[in-house]
Amino acid sequence: MVNDVSDSDGMGLLSENHQVDLVINLENMDFDQAALAVEDAIKSAKTNNLSKIWFSFGLAQADGKQTLFQPIGKLLREKLKSGEIIRAMPSSNGGWIIRLK
Repeated sequence: MVNDVSDSDGMGLLSENHQVDLVINLENMDFDQAALAVEDAIKSAKTNNLSKIWFSFGLAQADGKQTLFQPIGKLLREKLKSGEIIRAMPSSNGGWIIRLK
């Protein structure tokens, strides 16, 4: 399913990047724990009529260790395809910010 982007507000998401309703800290979680936290947060946000969540974790470092950026990004891409969320964008402070409505 492709979302209609004719009324999209991409710059609004960018300019208000950290004005969110909920912050979920995924720091020090492995992917399975982080994926569960993402699922729970999306369900909770929908129940509580929240529109924007920041899934926070550290920026990549020069030590070569993988961050959650790619695996969480793939999970969020699936959420976009299924219509569960309408936007996902990397956070300049680390992590992802999503919009549910």
